[in-house]
Parts: sequence; C-alpha cells; structure tokens
Amino acid sequence: MTPLGFPIPLAQLRGHQPIEELANFDGPVLAHYMEGTKHFLYYWSDADEITNRWMVIPVQADQYRAFVERRVPLIELIRSAEGGYVMMLDLDNALRKQGLSLLTAATIPHKYLPDPEYYYSGKPKSMLEKSQSFFIPKTAPIFKARNFYPIAISTRANARSFSTFALN
Repeated sequence: MTPLGFPIPLAQLRGHQPIEELANFDGPVLAHYMEGTKHFLYYWSDADEITNRWMVIPVQADQYRAFVERRVPLIELIRSAEGGYVMMLDLDNALRKQGLSLLTAATIPHKYLPDPEYYYSGKPKSMLEKSQSFFIPKTAPIFKARNFYPIAISTRANARSFSTFALN
C-alpha cells in the first residue's frame, strides 16, 4: 500500500485503549479509543493483500458526544480533527503495526473518506471486556478458500472470535 503523509513513531499509539465499537460490519469498522482524557476514532479505511489501513482521528470530547448523538457526520469530525491532522495506521498479515503517518485532513485521499451523510446510527458496544483488538487483512490463510474477507479478530480472556464477511 502506498505510504501517505509524514511517517511518525508507532509509539504515538502506545496509550490508546479500546472503549467502544461504534460501527460493525462483521467486525469493527469504527471504534472509540482513549488515551487518558483524549478521544480517538479508529476508522477502517482500506486494505490490500498485505495491509489493513485505519484512520486514527483525534476528537474533542464534545465532538465525540455530538457524533454519537447524531448531530454531526463522521466527515465533519475528520475535517475538523484536533490539530488539523489525522494518523494512518497500517497493520500487516501478522497483525503487527507496520507504519504510522500523519497527514492533514485536507490531504486524505477521497476514497478513504466516509459518505458526507454518514451520521452515527447505532448504539456503542463496550470494548472494555476485550483484552485486545487486532485487525487482520483479507489474505489470512484461514479465509482464502471461500472468499471470506476478515475485518477483525478480537481476543478475550479464553476465547477468540473471528469476524468475516463473504463476497459473492
């Protein structure tokens, strides 16, 4: 996948803790994370044979509240991201963070942006009971046989759940 923006250290994400899954399509595609009192939305943006790309959007608490209360669309949170920047996180087939970059909201490729009319329409699901969340690409060997494309794998204390959707 083509690198975007300015590379920054992966350590920028070290304190991010999963809070809520906001949108799910057989796995999370939009999730709320926090680091201390800072809020972040992780928005699944793209995938290829070896990489899944997530947009990490810093938001203010009042912006987050306005989004979940359906007062502002997701695109508005991206355009008004705290500091004017978003991060792009790339993960490989082994679920390892491969790269993190910083780019201005104005330079995000159009194909990564949500529909301008995408307002939040669900009810947040707690992610606190999950010990970790990992996002895996569609090339995971277990899914290749039947055109299954994994979106996410979540681990809990003693169980794993694979989330997939089939393209037919």
